[in-house]
Amino acid sequence: MTVHDNTPDIVDRTYRVGGAATTITTTLRGLRGQSRRLATTALAVMLGVAFTAGTLVLTDTLRESFDGMHVDAHAGVDLAVRAPASFGDGPDAVRDRVDAELTAAVAAVDGVAAAAGRTSGWAQLSGPDGTLLGDIASGVDPIGENWIGDERLDPWRIVDGSPPASANEVVIDRAAATTLAVAVGDPVDVLALGGRHAMTISGIATFGDNDDRFGTVTVMFDEATAQHLLGERGRHDVVVVALEEPAAADVVADDIRRSVGAAHEVVTGATLVDEARAVHLQDWGFFDTVMKGFAVIALVVGGFIIFNTFSITVAQRTREFAMLRAIGAGRGQVLGSVLTESMAVGVLASLVGLGGGVGVSAGLRSLFTVFGLELPDGGVVVRQGSLVTAFAVGVAITALSALVPALRAARTAPIAAMRESAIETSTPGGSAGSRTRIATGSAVTLAGAGAMASGLAGAGDDPIVLVGLGGLAVFGGVAALGPVLARPFGRLVGGPIASIRGVPGQLARDNATRSPKRTASTAAALMIGVGLVGFITILAASIKASIDEMVTAGVSADIVVESGSFGFGGLDRSLVTELRSLPEVAAVSGSTLASAEIDGEVSEIIGIDSADYGRLIDLGSTEGSLAGPDGTGLGLDRMAVNADTAAERGWSVGSDVPVTLADGAVRTLTIGAVVEDPYIGVPPMVDTALLESAGLRPFDIQVFVAAADGVDRDTVLAAVASVAERLPNAAVYDRAAFAEDRAGLVDPLLGVVYALLAFAVLIATLGIANTLALSIMERTREIGVLRAIGATRAQVRAAVRWESVMIAGFGTALGLVIGAGFGWAVVRALETEGITRLVVPTVPLAIVVAIAVATGVGAAVLPARRAARLDVLEALRS
Repeated sequence: MTVHDNTPDIVDRTYRVGGAATTITTTLRGLRGQSRRLATTALAVMLGVAFTAGTLVLTDTLRESFDGMHVDAHAGVDLAVRAPASFGDGPDAVRDRVDAELTAAVAAVDGVAAAAGRTSGWAQLSGPDGTLLGDIASGVDPIGENWIGDERLDPWRIVDGSPPASANEVVIDRAAATTLAVAVGDPVDVLALGGRHAMTISGIATFGDNDDRFGTVTVMFDEATAQHLLGERGRHDVVVVALEEPAAADVVADDIRRSVGAAHEVVTGATLVDEARAVHLQDWGFFDTVMKGFAVIALVVGGFIIFNTFSITVAQRTREFAMLRAIGAGRGQVLGSVLTESMAVGVLASLVGLGGGVGVSAGLRSLFTVFGLELPDGGVVVRQGSLVTAFAVGVAITALSALVPALRAARTAPIAAMRESAIETSTPGGSAGSRTRIATGSAVTLAGAGAMASGLAGAGDDPIVLVGLGGLAVFGGVAALGPVLARPFGRLVGGPIASIRGVPGQLARDNATRSPKRTASTAAALMIGVGLVGFITILAASIKASIDEMVTAGVSADIVVESGSFGFGGLDRSLVTELRSLPEVAAVSGSTLASAEIDGEVSEIIGIDSADYGRLIDLGSTEGSLAGPDGTGLGLDRMAVNADTAAERGWSVGSDVPVTLADGAVRTLTIGAVVEDPYIGVPPMVDTALLESAGLRPFDIQVFVAAADGVDRDTVLAAVASVAERLPNAAVYDRAAFAEDRAGLVDPLLGVVYALLAFAVLIATLGIANTLALSIMERTREIGVLRAIGATRAQVRAAVRWESVMIAGFGTALGLVIGAGFGWAVVRALETEGITRLVVPTVPLAIVVAIAVATGVGAAVLPARRAARLDVLEALRS
């Protein structure tokens, strides 16, 4: 009796005096008692952190690979001499080439140890069996360059054979030789200017200690051959310089400037590295953003699981917290105990997640490779900052997700110790809290819808960003309204289930609707995954349909020869000449991309064979004519623009516009045609002959062909294919097949996106399983009563499974609605980019629904088995 009387005083003094030590002790006991309940939460945190760490490791590795490539490529280069920018700034500057004689003048300057001209360009390697290396469409551009051989200026090292000594000899990297199974003395073909060239391997080289230049296939020629096949005879892209005393770079640079004249620019090797690095950062910035976006999605989905787990455990521990309050624990101590539990889970799970990050990064790399998107090779780079970021994010997400349940625990009144069980604290539709939830959720949803509407109306500098932010707000608003919607959804869907499945169906319906907040928060994670999958599915189908419509309506050509290039390399211009000579062909035009400064603004331009282009591409109504009054085309002094550009810049047919091309010369071009351009979205157009007159030697990305009168499609297709077969990178299509090929460009990226989103769905599945497992613990006595009055194990299992299906169905329904709305909004916002068709693919979306429902069934397997195996007597004593 004495001990009993003094216990409250002792505990009271312990809580009031012990402070942090007592909080930690209570936390440790809570962790031990809740270890099974927190296991899935820890797994969700671990997966989210592993994905975040893997993403950061992958992007760091790629960045390091690119940096290493550029640093190694310019290793030993102290100075470089090049032409000044014709237009553009920094890494975006476009320059002319320099005369090869400049090399000797630079080499003669005091303090210069070595000088060499460097020429590079597109060259694609083909093996004896026709295997083509360096698939441009996969993002890896094949490179050709001249063999320098001076170790002070060139990182390439011959490991077998010798440097190229004649026009038909090449050196290739060791990785390419291994892939093609070729050796010194073997024949290979090289695609470059002039088409396909038969070569012999004179040597095999490594890039420093690497078998290739970070995944890029490289072919090296002697200097004269490189100029002929990659650029311009007698000219280099740049002259690179190694100094006798690198510390004297400023003095020698001034001497070089005086020697070569003010018409040339002298920069440091570090400047070349920085500019090349900046180009790659621009090119891969979108990739970096997308990957981090998926990491955020995984963490947000995991956050719902953490919130749900702690909400349930706090409710189940109401009597425990109330007892602590009754014997002297303050609110701050209870709050600290729950938050410390969450921090402990977050820290431990995040540490394990960091360990899995490297494996995830390797998996992500393999994933891209599976879908045909090659990433540069290189050793794994693990930076301390990235690991700290992933760890901190994991712990922070865990703590923030547990904050609301912790505050709820701290508010537990001591009188609650007398309750027999935990109860749901909100009743959607009646309480003030629910009214607040409805008001808040509705406000956020409406605000998001308003932002999307503003973006669709073209408001702001970037409407598509406004649409995206609005979509995120709608996700958040609907998630907040979830508990309000869960109960009516459960009754609506649960009715038929109860009718069909009897008692198990009734139990499932009642269990899903009795705790709408729990049902909603569990379903929210799946809602995000399904919503994004639905959105991507609709967007991809719409893009494909729009491309198909664009090609079908905009391309009048009967045959298209496709290079697979996006602007670097492609089909040699000789192909147009050969096709034009065929009797089966009436009109031919290639199309190539270049850059120019037009009336003071840097712009992409397209080079065409303008005399025939209007017969091959439907540009809508036209003012003026691409073919010109004499039918010879735009020539060297005219260009064509689309109507939107003309209206924006105040141009019309006959307007004179200053245009600067790569050679730096300013030309005055007259607007010869203004086209409606309803489908294609072409930039300003000039005749390809104008680009060639500026020293460019362009490749065609595509070549369009019209059949002669009376010649059927199959005949002209065969004739074109017989000419194009000499170019291994040429794919010949009729119009329908070309439309299908263009639409298919979406598929590799779509496959990657689906695979990444599957990770979020996996975490959502864990959340459903965790909620069911925790609810079974909470309903142990209830299950015992059911078993005692005759319920079979099969009925208990069925009740748990159908409850899981209802939760998954709720998340799927919300996700599909939001995904469809977001897809519609984004497609509308992209109308100006040519995405004009909204397609809701029923079969793929039905598959999404089936997978989501199957996810619910799968998540219930272990919890249902555990519920059915509960000992009846033990359950009744619970």
